Amino acid sequence: MGRGEKPYLSPDLELAESALTAMAERYRDKPWVLYGTFNEPTYISWSEWRPVAERLVDTVHAVNPEALVFVSGVDWGYDLSGAIKDPVRRDNIIYETHPYPGKGEGWKAVLDELRKTTPVFLGEWGFEPGAEDKNLRGTAERYGNPLLRYAKERNIGWTAWQWRLPYSELGMLESWEGYKPNDWGLFIKEALSQL
Repeated sequence: MGRGEKPYLSPDLELAESALTAMAERYRDKPWVLYGTFNEPTYISWSEWRPVAERLVDTVHAVNPEALVFVSGVDWGYDLSGAIKDPVRRDNIIYETHPYPGKGEGWKAVLDELRKTTPVFLGEWGFEPGAEDKNLRGTAERYGNPLLRYAKERNIGWTAWQWRLPYSELGMLESWEGYKPNDWGLFIKEALSQL
């Protein structure tokens, strides 16, 4: 959700509501289906995002009041600090963050505070030692293993980003041919084997 600085980040809210309504109707009887308000709201403050997030949660709950709905932080899904003093005032939500290495570790204190009242989730994370993008640059020793320890100690769920996209530096596969994992993919495979 954006304020117009980047037109491609200024989505149509009515279209989002229509899509969420259609999904909620289709999967109304599937309690294992979880919903998300919007992936990585950016170029928007928490005080602007919170009422939009509540509106999108309400859209899902109008069809299925028991559905669980993820609410991402702002700044590419990372920053949930605004929710500490100005929380989303809806039931059945899960706060979701995308804590990439270049963002530092401030997210941990925020999640520790939020999880006192609301479930939290590491919705997207990953690292690549040689990444050009400083937000992705990290190692297993300094970033991956500490993140997994943090999540395990607090019983916080997570999902890793991503199989592979042609435009991204980060992906778990060297190529689609044979689905051969790269170092990041092997790291995640090992992490999953420990669950």
